[in-house]
Amino acid sequence: MNAKHVISWTLVLSLPINLLGSAFTFQESYFMAGTTIWISFLYLGIFSMFIGFFFWYGGMAIGGISRVSQVQLLQPFCTLLASAILVSEPITLMNILFAGLVITTVMIGRQMLVRRAQTV
Repeated sequence: MNAKHVISWTLVLSLPINLLGSAFTFQESYFMAGTTIWISFLYLGIFSMFIGFFFWYGGMAIGGISRVSQVQLLQPFCTLLASAILVSEPITLMNILFAGLVITTVMIGRQMLVRRAQTV
């Protein structure tokens, strides 16, 4: 099966479990949510999570898993930057230190040699 079929069938097979979990945690206040909230919820579920999956794994197939997956480590920092610009979220010293540690770890990981075990 290709990746598109696998993720689609995984969602279909996990639907009963998700419905059961939703039934146990459901609150009537969810009905009070406005249209903007429901549209945002649907956007995140359909486009960001489901359709985005196909583009993300398609990009990894083209660029190679080891290279492209490291880009994902930069996503939290792009989110921090965007939130600082768009909604004036403060960037703290802890954010900067953490970003530096993650970037340093990625740089060290890229320079590490991979030794393959010799086959007997």
